[in-house]
Amino acid sequence: MSRFHDAQRRRGWGIYNQQDLRVLVGKTVGILGTGYTGSALAVRAKACGTRVLGYRRRKGDLPPEFDRLFCFESGDSLEPLLSESDFLVVALPLNDQTYHLIGDREMKQMRPGSYIVNVGRGAVINEAALVTNLKARSSCGGRAGYVYR
Repeated sequence: MSRFHDAQRRRGWGIYNQQDLRVLVGKTVGILGTGYTGSALAVRAKACGTRVLGYRRRKGDLPPEFDRLFCFESGDSLEPLLSESDFLVVALPLNDQTYHLIGDREMKQMRPGSYIVNVGRGAVINEAALVTNLKARSSCGGRAGYVYR
């Protein structure tokens, strides 16, 4: 970030190799859990110019902060959310239905180079599967923001 501040002080626009930085504009953010946290994140993601997908348990109207919504009660699978998202944000509580909800099979359905950010409970993601996929770099972009148990 200091490189941007230095450029600003010089009244310059941008920095060398800034095109290599990850930007949100035009990307897809998939939010697993559309409660307060997921919805608040969706509003902010939309403001950054992203396409926002959501997945929730119960049927309902499409909230304005989401472009598309998948629903467990409607029989929707996680696959479209996983395969279309550049960033998967997990904002779920931990219970019997969500324990290890994201495992090896789900990570293999993710877009290559995608990211997982877990702002929910750690055990929603199978840690062993996460480590395996990060080492193989088959998904998750080789990086993850993670909440540990």
